[in-house]
Amino acid sequence: MINNYSFIFLNRLVVLKNNTSVYDQFFYQGINIIRGDNGTGKSTIMDLIYYGLGAELSEWTAEPLSCDKVFLEVSCNTGIYTLSREIEQTGKSPMLICEGDYLSSTKTETQWLKYINRRSDERHSYSQQLFDMMNLPQHKNNDSANLTMHQILRLMYLDQITAPTKILRYDTNYDNANIRQAIGEYLLGLDDLDIHELRQQLIELERDFAKIDGELKAIYKLLSKGQQDFTADKLHAEILAVESEIYQSLQKKEEIRFKTKKELDDMQKEQAKLILMEINKYTEKLEKIHVQSSFLSNEIIDSTLFLQSIDYRIKSLLESKTTNESLGSLNFKYCPACLTKIETIQQDNICGLCKSPKHEDSTKKSYLHMLNELNFQKRESEKILQFNKNLLDEIKTKIPELESLLSISKLNYKDYLQSNSAMESQISEISNRIGFLESKHQNLKERLEFFANIEALVKEKQQLIVKTSEVKDALAAKKEKTKNRLLDVCSQLETTTMNIVKMDLGFEKDFENPEEFEFSFPRDKMWLNGKSKFSASSMVLLKNSFRLATLVESTKDINYRFPRFLLIDNIEDKGMMPSRSHNFQNIMVEMCEELENPYQLIYTTSMISPKLEGGNYCRGIFYKKGTHTLELNKI
Repeated sequence: MINNYSFIFLNRLVVLKNNTSVYDQFFYQGINIIRGDNGTGKSTIMDLIYYGLGAELSEWTAEPLSCDKVFLEVSCNTGIYTLSREIEQTGKSPMLICEGDYLSSTKTETQWLKYINRRSDERHSYSQQLFDMMNLPQHKNNDSANLTMHQILRLMYLDQITAPTKILRYDTNYDNANIRQAIGEYLLGLDDLDIHELRQQLIELERDFAKIDGELKAIYKLLSKGQQDFTADKLHAEILAVESEIYQSLQKKEEIRFKTKKELDDMQKEQAKLILMEINKYTEKLEKIHVQSSFLSNEIIDSTLFLQSIDYRIKSLLESKTTNESLGSLNFKYCPACLTKIETIQQDNICGLCKSPKHEDSTKKSYLHMLNELNFQKRESEKILQFNKNLLDEIKTKIPELESLLSISKLNYKDYLQSNSAMESQISEISNRIGFLESKHQNLKERLEFFANIEALVKEKQQLIVKTSEVKDALAAKKEKTKNRLLDVCSQLETTTMNIVKMDLGFEKDFENPEEFEFSFPRDKMWLNGKSKFSASSMVLLKNSFRLATLVESTKDINYRFPRFLLIDNIEDKGMMPSRSHNFQNIMVEMCEELENPYQLIYTTSMISPKLEGGNYCRGIFYKKGTHTLELNKI
């Protein structure tokens, strides 16, 4: 029946320094206890197991960091293997894996296979390999959606550094609500393996949408209001109109060569009048725009200064309100107008100055009324300011083209005055017009390309909206499909946790007869009777109870992916009383002894229960103060 469950059990742990063993200990299925006084290196052994199984550990103490390698002989679904990792400060060293026990692995060099801690196109990561060895499912087509050994070990290892209010081991590099939820759902078998992938897709889609939406907003902010209405079709139409005018101008240029001198002279006179009219028209428009631009600039400055004054008045009003609420109203001894001494009235509800009745509600209403009025003025002024800014931007965009047209008209008129013949002046004018049209044509083509890019972004944004909606629908369908299992698993875990907590010795009132227990992997929190915080030792007990419940339920539920392996470092952490620690250890052993399927629990304690000391569950000696689990004195 064991092969129906994913599992990994530690058989032997060996730590080497200078090719000499400084720790060599066998472990067995079931309960394993490492005990000793505080400061003797029990946590060091737990960290080395955690690291040897594939975690990234960068916060080392001096003793393990001075060692070279750690070897773990493990049993898992597909057989017995030996894992080896060099001890490095970064905690990201590769893993060597050899099929067979530790003793046989020391006799071969060719059977070891090397796996890096990150996936590559050429080779599995050690996480992928270990998952395969435990028969744990993985995504076949999306490696980025797969969890790693480092991540799932966060639920399998209770350390002393992580705050007792947290469910998972702390992680500064790979921690967010999505990952925490994925870890919980994966190990408890709450998803069908696609939910995490869909969440990852949704995150990527929303990230891409935000990027494109930001680009479009930035573009629209730079464009004037009129330019935002442009489309590729409108620009195409304008380009065709310009091309048509260029063609007509070229034809007109050819026709001039065949006209009589009188016709050309008459045309020149008429054209000169038209050009003068154009010059006057463009000059008037430019002057009008410059006047309007100057007016709007002044209005913007005035509005900005007015808004600043309103902000100051609001700030002063709020300070006045705070002062009035703190100190009360002021009493004047002399009239502020004529300096005559004022008769004092010892009544709190009468104004000391004007002798009118005072009402506290009236004062508050006055402050509120003035504040509302100022806020209204501010909102209206901000609207006017933004309108004027937009209008000024729109006006300024018209200036370059008008200046170009005015320059061309002046150049044409100059050519008329300086030309030796009517034909020459006519051709010169048409040539100038053609030059302007060609420049405009090039500008329109550039704008067409620019707006085509905008349309492409808009199209991509719409596609992302559709794809996001599809992924959200698929995610909702998957969640609905697994809803019943979620309720069953959570209900059973919560019940088992409360049953363990009930057996505490009465150190915490809420533990005596708890009515409800809840947990959330995304929020990384637990609640008992609606509370998320108790004393530090009670939080440790609650956290240990939840993890023990997870181990217990994993041996009963075939759909769990939790590898039936649990590390608990220092049962009595955070000042727990010896009697309370002894009681919890006895509870753990009694519950685990009743389990029908294989499991492995390794825990450390400095206060081992008298019932357990010297029994079959103890591994190694009791490390007394002054000794250390790593025998570095052998080197």
